[in-house]
Amino acid sequence: MALRLSVSIPRLMLKISKSSLKFLNLLSVLLLFLSGCAKLPCSVAVSVEERLAAESSFKEMLAAHRECDCCCDADVIVTLESPLRSGTFSGYLEVMPPSYLKFVGLNPLGQPLVVLNTDGRNFQYVVVPEAMGYEGSVRAKAFENYSPEGFMPEVSYYFLTGRLWPEVTVISDVGKDPDTMGYWITFVSDNGSKQSLVLFEPHEKYLLRHLVLDRNRSILMDIQYGDYQFMDPKAKDGERTCRLPGTIMVTSASHNGALKLSLRDWATDAFFCEKDFRIEIPDNFKLVIVK
Repeated sequence: MALRLSVSIPRLMLKISKSSLKFLNLLSVLLLFLSGCAKLPCSVAVSVEERLAAESSFKEMLAAHRECDCCCDADVIVTLESPLRSGTFSGYLEVMPPSYLKFVGLNPLGQPLVVLNTDGRNFQYVVVPEAMGYEGSVRAKAFENYSPEGFMPEVSYYFLTGRLWPEVTVISDVGKDPDTMGYWITFVSDNGSKQSLVLFEPHEKYLLRHLVLDRNRSILMDIQYGDYQFMDPKAKDGERTCRLPGTIMVTSASHNGALKLSLRDWATDAFFCEKDFRIEIPDNFKLVIVK
């Protein structure tokens, strides 16, 4: 897969076809999708010895993740399932820790239709056929209204790679999942305003699920990971710790529906820098500053 370090947005406008309009209409509600999350999962209390072993394995996973390649690039198929609207479109995704994210949605000819960039502090959203660009802070009310509740832009890389940020150090609770025999690990995130509850597979050392909770332990966002792909296939079985999810399913308490990301052709030899997550919006585009 070719590495995409920049997106070229032509000054000449693309002719808006029916398929392009369908794509854009779908994307306009993309972030207003997510359905109410279910109640907290059941877990079984564990002995002190079992808890210590689970915590040790969990911390080994965190340490191993820090040794994996940082930048990732993948083709993605986005599927939206909602009572109001459903659909599928394709594009590609580029991420860099801790918070850099670029999504480019493509038309059937491989031309960019929409581009979403964020560095965890600010965002850009460009709709090419409409010659419109939007910029602003991720803390702007408009951006928060369209984001799933519980999403933390400052750690978006970790949500999209099935990993956890390095600041995870204090574990407040450990319980065993009766269905998968994995462990539910609880820790505080976002400066104490939220908690994370993650389902951890202790033998292969990867995440199956990540729940973001509010102070009252109500689920704000539910992310489920599957179809992991090894990024270091030449390593021995016991040493293969760098893997990335092939599917990500997201639901949120604040919206209706579900979002599925099908990821393939992960490339971990990518190298990005901050400027790769900044778009030069053409002069003939209308720019709206979102506040």
